Amino acid sequence: ETEKLLEHRTENVEQTTQQLNEAELDLQRKTQELEQKTQLIDETEKILFQKNQEINLIQDELIAILTTTSWRITSPLRKLKRIFQ
Repeated sequence: ETEKLLEHRTENVEQTTQQLNEAELDLQRKTQELEQKTQLIDETEKILFQKNQEINLIQDELIAILTTTSWRITSPLRKLKRIFQ
């Protein structure tokens, strides 16, 4: 009787140990996956920041062009061109 009980508990411990090992492996896989996704997010954020900087520079250049004297002086010519197209 005691021997059967001991054998049963040993089996339970082995099953629990196996489940724990499987859970640890799963945790390691998920941790690695999370690290990869975090790195991808970081890279994407860097690219987004760079693209936003490029957009700001282009907008500044456009504003600089649109506020030049030559752009304002040639405005009537551009309007005429649109009319005759």
